[in-house]
Amino acid sequence: MVWGCIGWNEVGVLTEIQGIMNADQYCDILEGGLVESFEKLEMPEGEKMFQQDNVPKHTSKKATK
Repeated sequence: MVWGCIGWNEVGVLTEIQGIMNADQYCDILEGGLVESFEKLEMPEGEKMFQQDNVPKHTSKKATK
């Protein structure tokens, strides 16, 4: 499984997931892959949008912090 993101101008970073992703892995991805992707995509600050669904790892206490 991989985690990734896209922008209107380019594809962001793909991060390989080992095993079943949990809240800890998800937070690590947000701190690494998401930040790196925003930098790579060179999107202006006011034009960034982050979306996720309501799976438990996304809505965990750790992830919502």
